[in-house]
Amino acid sequence: MEDNMDLEKGIGLYTLFLSGLDSGFFWPLNYYIVLEYIQTEPQYAGFYSGLIPMSYFIGKLVGHKLISHLTLHYNIKWVLISLLFGSTLAMLLFGLFSSFLMIIFCRILSGICYNFQFAVRKYLMSIDYRAKSNWNSTAKKSIWAVRMGFLLGLAVGSFLTSCEDFLPAKSEFVQKRFLLSSLIVILLDLSAILLLFSINTSGFVFKEPQQKYTELPEIKDHKESPLSSDRNAKENSDLANYLQSSVLSNEHLPSEESVSPEEVKYYSPRNVINKELVSRRLNSARPKLEPSFKFPDPNYEIKEHERHEGDGKRTHISFIEEEFDNIEELHNSEVSESPVIPKPPSVPEINIHLKFALSFRICCNFVAALMFEALPYWFFITSTSKNIYTVGGVLFSSLTFLLSYEILLNNFSYYTLTQTSLGLSCGLIFLLPLLSVFHISPIISGSFAIGILLSLELYLPGGTIIIADSVSLSQREGELEKNDFLCLCVKALAAYLGPVLIIIIPWYTFGLWIPSLFNAILLWYSRKLSSCFPCLTEVPYKL
Repeated sequence: MEDNMDLEKGIGLYTLFLSGLDSGFFWPLNYYIVLEYIQTEPQYAGFYSGLIPMSYFIGKLVGHKLISHLTLHYNIKWVLISLLFGSTLAMLLFGLFSSFLMIIFCRILSGICYNFQFAVRKYLMSIDYRAKSNWNSTAKKSIWAVRMGFLLGLAVGSFLTSCEDFLPAKSEFVQKRFLLSSLIVILLDLSAILLLFSINTSGFVFKEPQQKYTELPEIKDHKESPLSSDRNAKENSDLANYLQSSVLSNEHLPSEESVSPEEVKYYSPRNVINKELVSRRLNSARPKLEPSFKFPDPNYEIKEHERHEGDGKRTHISFIEEEFDNIEELHNSEVSESPVIPKPPSVPEINIHLKFALSFRICCNFVAALMFEALPYWFFITSTSKNIYTVGGVLFSSLTFLLSYEILLNNFSYYTLTQTSLGLSCGLIFLLPLLSVFHISPIISGSFAIGILLSLELYLPGGTIIIADSVSLSQREGELEKNDFLCLCVKALAAYLGPVLIIIIPWYTFGLWIPSLFNAILLWYSRKLSSCFPCLTEVPYKL
């Protein structure tokens, strides 16, 4: 039984690996796709190359709620098979047809099907629930599966698209430049589809979240039990006896004043609005001509009448119950002359921190996506390197840093890493165009680009971490899901603006200075992290 669960878990991790491969495959190819399918000047290709990643994020927006609905109402096995088949179809159309509009359609379809990560994670959680194993270990493996798939997709997209270097000129793969690399991805997707037919989803049961408060069904024509009716009768009797007693007698009240059980209940000081007025008018059992919903005027002074012996007999009954134990304590107490105005409820501090965490996550996603798409295009548009092998090598080398990511978190606080990575990326992005102006070696500029991408990988998860720290465990998934939609929107916008910002400046070499400005703003904005979230200063970091 355990062997079958391990096999099913491995199949789930393999599908996550393929989802990362699909996203990494197109990262270095956007510029070459535009030059292949659109007749335009190389410096203006950014207007078109930005549409490719933007259409991908639009597809993710469309599939954000769709996949969640499908996994709730249909068998998760067939949902995964359908989504993988859609991803395979998109890759096949990309390799066969030479049309820019077809590329846009394929990226939208891939974006929709990319969201099967959500379904796979739910399936892995169900396996851990049945096996009673540790989900933290499985979660780390799923993250590594996506990252490793991204690395493989980056290698396939970078090194297998220039088929003329190792195949005859008359080969079909040379005439259709992206056919060979897309076929490799298609074969991997088909293998995952075949493996998904062997998984068992009979034990997968999605449990709806339980409501904290549940409304009881309304009971009509319900007769009171003898016990409750006796209790109510006793309460009314005790109250009537008290009102007729010598402690509070209607004989001492003015003619216009009267006291009844209903009035005493209505003007009880338990009503927050009337508490200040009622508790200070000792000569009356209820406020005169004062609506129950009116707050006291801050400039209004209540004049106290001279108290005589026996005034305690006219004290409000609820005032005696809540504030004093006996009549003598009432006479000995000092009553303030001015009414106390209730303070408005203050906003809980956790809500303020949560709002900051949500906005910080959106800003991190925008700045990271801006540089993530702009940097490869900058390499193509400048004279640094137009060789896809060089660009692919730079991007591939940057992501190998993930192997040491956990080591850094065990030795440095996450706040220090975030501040350092933001400052480093801001400085490197500012200096990178100067290297191109002075014709510095591409190796040095490539090392600068690697440092920038490493910095992105460091501060990008910061928003998700502080959101998880701001709310309880039961609310984390809900808050992150509500924030995911806005993050996808800003990613789609940044994916298009990244290449465009480089070419709208007359000296497009310095177009990276605009993303550098955004990094500086985010660095200034992140100063509150240490004060709002002290856990980020701990080493090692613990949520």
